[in-house]
Amino acid sequence: MKQQLPGWLSGSIVAAVAIGSVYLLGVSTTPSEERALNKPAPAIQGTLTTGSPFRLSDYRGKVVMINFWGTWCGPCIQELPDLIAVQSKYQARGFTIIGLADNNDPRLTEVQYREALQDYISEKGINYPNVPIPDGTKAAYGLEAFPTSLLLDKNGKVVYATVGPINPAEIGERIEKLL
Repeated sequence: MKQQLPGWLSGSIVAAVAIGSVYLLGVSTTPSEERALNKPAPAIQGTLTTGSPFRLSDYRGKVVMINFWGTWCGPCIQELPDLIAVQSKYQARGFTIIGLADNNDPRLTEVQYREALQDYISEKGINYPNVPIPDGTKAAYGLEAFPTSLLLDKNGKVVYATVGPINPAEIGERIEKLL
């Protein structure tokens, strides 16, 4: 004959398992942008839409916002006027935005995408450098959604991250503190 646990004991075990599961779920599902905070930004190397080489490390000494976006992404397009305004306001003081643009058209080579992106940038009046997202960069940053923006201090450490369109007032306050 099987022995049964007393009701209070089996209830306690179920509760402990449930609480432990919720805790582990919370630990394992922390958004990647939060896991990146207070760490150096992973290296990025690629080619700007202008054809010039790009290295994130060349921007040390500046406050940088990395903006992962795509021309196919509605919220990304929605935030463009705010990004252009933020760049205009702070660029003379040692700040820049780096756009990392996602090519979701597998028919385009990197060169073709870079050319199409440069045309788009000119058409929209985007006033900051852009790079097609280099291979491995999305994984290195744990990118999960577009747009995602990361604010780096002058030493290249990620100090703020947001998913979705930026809040220009909030970003402005954070940039002011870092300049």
